[in-house]
Amino acid sequence: LITAVFSHLSILELNIPPSVENSETPDEDLALEVIIRPDMLQVGFRQAGIVADVQNINGEYDYKGLTEVLKKVKAKFPDKVDATILAESDTAYETLIKVMDATRTVDVVRAGSVVKGELFPALSVGDAPPPESGEETAQ
Repeated sequence: LITAVFSHLSILELNIPPSVENSETPDEDLALEVIIRPDMLQVGFRQAGIVADVQNINGEYDYKGLTEVLKKVKAKFPDKVDATILAESDTAYETLIKVMDATRTVDVVRAGSVVKGELFPALSVGDAPPPESGEETAQ
C-alpha cells in the first residue's frame, strides 16, 4: 500500500498601501486601484477617481473584463507596475485571489503558445472606501 501526497504552495509578496497623507505623487505616478464591490469591480486612480466599472455577469465577477480594462490602462502607462486591490470587509478570499491574478498577469499568445504577460505585478491590498452616493451597491 503506497500513499502519495502532492501539494502546491504559492507565495505572493504584498505591500501595504501608502497612507493618504503621504500620497503626494506627481501626475505621471498615479496610484492605480481596483475596488471589489458586491455587484462590480471598479478600476480607477486615487487622484483621478473611477475610470471604469466592470459589472457582474449573471451574478459572477467578470475577471476577463477586468483584465481587458487593465490592458488598456497598461497601454497608457507601460512603465507602471504597481496597483492596489481594495476589498470590502465581506469579500470572499477566493474573489480576492482571482482579482489579484487578473491584475498581475494576462495570457498572451506568442509563437503559437500562450504565455503569461505582465500587467501590474506589484500589488498592495487594503480596505475599500465606502461607495459614493451615486454608486450604492445592491446586496
